[in-house]
Amino acid sequence: MRYCPFCGEKIPKGIKKCEKCGKKLPQIIDEVKNGEGNNKVVEKKENKPSSGFLIALGALFLFFILVLIGVQEAKHKNEKMMTTATTTKHLVIDQEETNIEDDNEDTDNDESPNVANNKESSNSNSNSNTTTTTKSSNNSGNNNNNNPTTVKITTQEYNDNSGVSVSKQNALKKSKSYLRSSSFSREGLIHQLEYEKFSYDDAVYAVDNCGADWNEQALKKAKSYLISSSFSYEGLRGQLEYEKFTSSQVQYAIDNCGADWNEQALKKAKSYLRSSSFSYKGLKHQLEYEKFTPAQIQYGVDNCGADWNEQAVKKAASYLKYSSFSRDGLISQLEFEGFTHDQAVYGVTQNGL
Repeated sequence: MRYCPFCGEKIPKGIKKCEKCGKKLPQIIDEVKNGEGNNKVVEKKENKPSSGFLIALGALFLFFILVLIGVQEAKHKNEKMMTTATTTKHLVIDQEETNIEDDNEDTDNDESPNVANNKESSNSNSNSNTTTTTKSSNNSGNNNNNNPTTVKITTQEYNDNSGVSVSKQNALKKSKSYLRSSSFSREGLIHQLEYEKFSYDDAVYAVDNCGADWNEQALKKAKSYLISSSFSYEGLRGQLEYEKFTSSQVQYAIDNCGADWNEQALKKAKSYLRSSSFSYKGLKHQLEYEKFTPAQIQYGVDNCGADWNEQAVKKAASYLKYSSFSRDGLISQLEFEGFTHDQAVYGVTQNGL
């Protein structure tokens, strides 16, 4: 049994309006008993879609839109890439058809197809990839004209009329850029371009066409080394050979770099004394290792301004920093380093032994 929620009147099944109060009844009304035995009317609510369902539906719609946009962009890009090749193909085929029509009108003129073919062949010389197709032409007025017509469709690989590939042009630009900021030997520049992932052929083309004077490049490299450090004649030669300059280029650079080799020996001696301590003999031996001549070594050691007693003090302190010695043991060690006995005694004494 159902009841009116407004007046409590019993409502027969199928009645939508209360006969007593006249009010429109809810869609569905059930009788529910509460704990006290009183009747309670509850209206069943309509089921509505959940918020999770709506979010999923919206996400699906957004995904569909994004896919549609991506497909349209890919299609547009593909059409743009095909435009040039398609246009070229149509132009060439139209030209061939025109030549065939002219042959039909004048069967005695056999030179026009040859001229057209020669023109097409000359135009294809500036391109690297050529696709060839054939087209048959049957002329009822000329039964002998049954040879297929060759149609060449070309794909351009060059961005100008120089006949040089884009990769070679880029390698050439890169080589000139390197030469503006530094100096290279021919082999050194090829190696640098290969490091930049250019092919060996492209690198060789670039290096041979960059306009570099390799003698001057060797000279610039020699001067840059002399600015940052000091070298003997033979030491600089070895450094330039390491940079892959040829013997003649190395000789040109050394003979024209303007170096004063005595001054180079002096600079090298002073640089050693800034970083460590040496005896007179020890410093001479170090300059010999750097391949200075005896005269240059003598000049460097005699003019470096070193106080050999103080050098002995520094050397003794450096030994004591990393190890322990007796007085006589440290004196012997300094004498082994080339210090005189008096210099060794002075150095040890100044260090408290």
